[in-house]
Amino acid sequence: MPSAAVEWVNWHGGAFSMKYRDGDAYDYFDVPEEVWPQYRQADSKGQFINWVIKPNYRYSKRIHH
Repeated sequence: MPSAAVEWVNWHGGAFSMKYRDGDAYDYFDVPEEVWPQYRQADSKGQFINWVIKPNYRYSKRIHH
């Protein structure tokens, strides 16, 4: 299901990377593999990121050049 807030998301080897439609992008680290299918099945992708990803995993904002 597409998201109004999230442009794209990827999970690879524990890194959950995502970009908001407004342009901000983040990498979240040490995200367990089982979180990826939970995200994909979530009705609200933005809400899942806000409630599950953001408060539980360290992150780094991507710098745009």
